[in-house]
Amino acid sequence: MQDAKPTSQKLAYWAGFLYFFLGFAYLIYSAVTGTGLFGVITNWEESHFGASSTMSAFLPEAALFMLSFLVIQRLVPRNCGIGQALEAGIDDSLASPRAGRWARR
Repeated sequence: MQDAKPTSQKLAYWAGFLYFFLGFAYLIYSAVTGTGLFGVITNWEESHFGASSTMSAFLPEAALFMLSFLVIQRLVPRNCGIGQALEAGIDDSLASPRAGRWARR
């Protein structure tokens, strides 16, 4: 039995899924290593205030990441299948993980 979705919608679905996970992984990586936007904000705080807070450096980076979802939703038309597939990929990445065939009993 074949899947009825075209290839472009399948790719958009996985692109949305990967975008969320890779973006979130980068947020964590930059916070742990002190690089990227997190490092820039931390250095700015230390030069202006003499100390920096992990949370105040992480929040702007996380807000920009979440803002990018809104930008993607505005750029991709809502009524096309690709936009719905991107949202489905992002929604699926936020849902609980599915059990693979190795988890079957």
